[in-house]
Amino acid sequence: MSNTVHALTASGSANVHIGDRNYYRHGDDHCLSDLRTTDPRDDKRRIEDTKGGLLKDSYRWILNHEDFRHWRDDQHSNLLWIKGHPGKGKTMLFCGLINELGPTTRLEDQEAKTVLSYFFCQSANSRINSATAVLRGLIYLLVMQQASLASHVQKRYRNVGKQLFEDENAWMALSDIFNDVLSDSSLERIYIMIDALDECVVGLPHLLNLIVRSTSSRVKWIVTSRNWPGIAERLDHATRGASLRLELNQASISAAVDSYIQNRVEELAALRKYSDRTKEAVRDYLSSNANDTFLWVALACQNIEECSRRTVLSALKALPPGLDSLYEKMVDRIRRLNEADAELCYGILAVVTVVYRPLTLVELASLVQPPEEEPGDEELLEEDIERCGSFLTVRDGIIYFVHQSARDYLRDKAAPAVFPSRLAVAHRGVFRQSLVAMRKCLRRDTYNLGHPGILIDDIQAPFPDPLAPVRYSCVYWVDHICEAEPGDDLFDEDARQFILRNGPLLKDAPLQTYVTALLFTPTSSMIREWFKKEEPRWVTVKPEVYKVWVPLVATLEHIDPIWAISLSPDTKLLASGSYDGTIKIWNMGTYEVQKMLRGHNGVVRSIAFSPDGKLLISGSYDRTVKIWDVTTGDFKQTFDEGDGGDDGMVRSVTFSPDGKLVASGTGHSIRVQDATTGKLGQLIGNHDDRVRSVAFSPDGQLAASGSLDESVKIWDVATGTLKQILRGHEGGVGSVVFSTDGSLIASGSEDQTIKIWDVSSGKAMRTLRGHTDSVWSTVFSADSKLLASGSDDMTVKIWDATTGEVKQTFKGHGLSVRSVAFSIDGRLLASGSDDRTVRIWDATINKDQWKLGGHGKQVTSMAFSPDRKLMASGSYDQTVKIWDTATGEVKHTCKGHAEFITSVAFSADNMLVASGSYDKAVIIWNAGTGKRLAMLTGHRVAVESVAFSRDNKLVASGSVDDTIKIWDAVTGHVRKTLKGHSRSIRSVAFSNNGRLLVSGSNDKTVRIWDITAGTTLQTLIGHGHRVRSVTFSNDDKLILSGSDDGTIRVWDNGTGKVIKTLEGHYCRAPLVSLSPENTPIGYGMNFDGSWITFWDGWERRNLLNLPPEFRPSASAASGSTLAIGCPSGRVLFFTFTSQYL
Repeated sequence: MSNTVHALTASGSANVHIGDRNYYRHGDDHCLSDLRTTDPRDDKRRIEDTKGGLLKDSYRWILNHEDFRHWRDDQHSNLLWIKGHPGKGKTMLFCGLINELGPTTRLEDQEAKTVLSYFFCQSANSRINSATAVLRGLIYLLVMQQASLASHVQKRYRNVGKQLFEDENAWMALSDIFNDVLSDSSLERIYIMIDALDECVVGLPHLLNLIVRSTSSRVKWIVTSRNWPGIAERLDHATRGASLRLELNQASISAAVDSYIQNRVEELAALRKYSDRTKEAVRDYLSSNANDTFLWVALACQNIEECSRRTVLSALKALPPGLDSLYEKMVDRIRRLNEADAELCYGILAVVTVVYRPLTLVELASLVQPPEEEPGDEELLEEDIERCGSFLTVRDGIIYFVHQSARDYLRDKAAPAVFPSRLAVAHRGVFRQSLVAMRKCLRRDTYNLGHPGILIDDIQAPFPDPLAPVRYSCVYWVDHICEAEPGDDLFDEDARQFILRNGPLLKDAPLQTYVTALLFTPTSSMIREWFKKEEPRWVTVKPEVYKVWVPLVATLEHIDPIWAISLSPDTKLLASGSYDGTIKIWNMGTYEVQKMLRGHNGVVRSIAFSPDGKLLISGSYDRTVKIWDVTTGDFKQTFDEGDGGDDGMVRSVTFSPDGKLVASGTGHSIRVQDATTGKLGQLIGNHDDRVRSVAFSPDGQLAASGSLDESVKIWDVATGTLKQILRGHEGGVGSVVFSTDGSLIASGSEDQTIKIWDVSSGKAMRTLRGHTDSVWSTVFSADSKLLASGSDDMTVKIWDATTGEVKQTFKGHGLSVRSVAFSIDGRLLASGSDDRTVRIWDATINKDQWKLGGHGKQVTSMAFSPDRKLMASGSYDQTVKIWDTATGEVKHTCKGHAEFITSVAFSADNMLVASGSYDKAVIIWNAGTGKRLAMLTGHRVAVESVAFSRDNKLVASGSVDDTIKIWDAVTGHVRKTLKGHSRSIRSVAFSNNGRLLVSGSNDKTVRIWDITAGTTLQTLIGHGHRVRSVTFSNDDKLILSGSDDGTIRVWDNGTGKVIKTLEGHYCRAPLVSLSPENTPIGYGMNFDGSWITFWDGWERRNLLNLPPEFRPSASAASGSTLAIGCPSGRVLFFTFTSQYL
């Protein structure tokens, strides 16, 4: 996770000067600042300083080594891989090579034709331990040498901003930028150097592939790492012999270590005034025990640095040879301290080992200090660190490990001492201490920012920073709780639920902690109870939320409908395939996108993980099957399915249980192919219509297929012969799945049922009824006791597979549910929907704990009564509900329409409600009793909009038949039919004087009508998409119109000209009033419905973010009250104080 407030390398109109010719200006867009995670030159200086300086004799030998000279001089040798065990001096050797190559490059000579860029990976620092961080550092250093290269970054950054470097597609974007830079014709030669590839803990396979692909005659690479087989597999074939293993150069390394020993002993002798005899004895002992390991020498010298001349030899001889033995000795010294000091040292080492970046002294003090004590000063803490042996070092107030091997030793071999209760418990301890520290330090709006909707990019930290002691805790506490083992403490679980649901929002808009995060947290939550006083006072009526954490754990979003999902065998990853041809791989621990897979040119209809979780298969309407490497995101195979009997589109894919075969439903057929070669094993045919689903039996011997021909067929995989035909459905079969023992098959159908079949007999054992529309997905739990299903009725159901009883019904999706998947333990259920979301449900929560009232289906229209006491809502469930805005309770449910409701409106006297419907009718209801008073019929097709005149005598209705009808509200007769629009009329409104009507249409125009004459007075043209909402200002001088083009336009009623255009606004309803000065004022929504906003004059501010499941399908505003209708049928009410009015 990124820091709460980002540091900038330059501000204002800063210029970076490169030599005499190149300048890079980054004043307004901060492109270079956003690109920079580190300056590798600073890292180099820090590393050299930490290790006591760079001794030229320690690396000089490599300059004459045959492999290095071959790499340097031969244009065909483009990659030199230096490898060796820990402590052999790879990093200092790397620094020495930078020093040797630097003078011939633009790093030091601005007239040079060669550029040099380098990077130091460090696994203990999340800022510099990923493949994307490596590319950001390399690109940054290249741009700093040659400013013209910035154009390759700028052209992508300009439209995206810093998210270019941070979102789920960052690796792909940075790879493209890096390749563009390397291909820049202005560069003659490029040196790229990366130290410690083994410490790149995120995305290493990506980085290795890029290195192999990027070697050329112009680009030369030097990389270092430990002797890891995984790295060797990818680099060996590309190095063409240019790999240098330090262990095979013993004579050179020994000489270099001897030079290092000589230098260090001279320093110690000068410091402690050794006699010649003592100096020689120290040198001899170090030489005979160093085992050609620089790090051992450095640690040994550090251990005897404070020893007197009298004790130095005995102290030195107490140090055993070998790194691990030396580390063991250091741990033993800690063990011998008094109990309190030893416990503190172990605590410090445990914290520093598990954190995600190096800590400052003040941060460490807040994490290791017992809660009842105040943090000690930095000098005392440094003394404590010195008692931790030589594992740690402090530079500029920041704590580092002396070497990665020290951290590895503590995590592995010293774990019983440092982590007596397992690593996960240490993470839990950091999480708990972080909460204690934050509770002491944090207060509402610590930086005094003022506005709750301010975004992270607009925040600058003050100096001194009041958050300095808890800066690490504020950012990383959630990571530690995710790594911790669940405890019995209810607060732990409460905190986990809180952060899983709110983490992504709080990362971008931290002050929403006190607004959205608290308001939508269950009322029984301990966090909400503890921080109740922090809830926004300017929200006086708060939305009704659940009493407990609801089954909906998380909502993951695509930009298009989601047609397929799959959980990895270990449930750590979730893959989702979308209508736009993309596949996202999500981390199930953080619910963040881990990979974005691009390659399909059509809808991704089906996806599945391989049994070992390393591969993902996808089938698409582009007539291809692709197999992807889950780690790298690269596709390994593409099988062109061609014409499978009709359209060749792939509608279902799956792996065999052993992962060796893949099956795909293509056209009318099933194809069984070799997963590695793509060789066709069997082409199984004979369905009379398209195959929608295929599945292997657990033993891999059978395959089942479900088809739109209403049958399920069971096939012998080896021979391709048909073994059974299962008939009984009365609609197409959309899903088939085997139970885990292979004895049962479940099938979901367009006939709204699920059937469970006995495989051996082919008989239907039971039929599950409960869905009200087609069933497109079914899945058994791992123990086959439960069955889950997803349907066009927008619900997910969990069934008892034995009894057929519905155990749970999850509502919340706004459109069809296309795919469902159980976690391996059956506790979680994922569902993918046409509403562009994947929802993660807790399958263990009792269904009676979380039911709330509302509509049964998506809310389509809302309107307040003029006195704001009532609100009417219409829904796909064909009902109109009348709500009491003071209590949020339903007063009446009005039934009478035969199709879903499209529009509702109140009369000016608050007594009547009009509703328009897809059934072509307008119904007038008594708002007080909920009874139907009249039904107005006459439109040829659906009614899209309704409105009352101010005197309550007339009702206007706009229809899909392109006409507007003016009705007598008392008699129900048509007074006028207005014609002029060329497409559906989405909104109508009367003027306050009753003489005019304004209408908005799908034809993108707004029309002003004379009601008496029935003629168009003006046609207002300007919107770029359908016009969904229109209204008059209080004095009728202005007209407001909202459109799907994302704008609200303010028109002059007299001239028909646009006075103002409000950009980026939610278009379903204007939700904005005009002040007496005719400027916008009041509450509204932004364009995608994610933020409740406030307009003050022509300025709009974000106030309250709506969680994805509560984003509006309809909304209405009146004064300081806002109502939101959700796809799930929920209705929320907010009332605000005058603070923002």
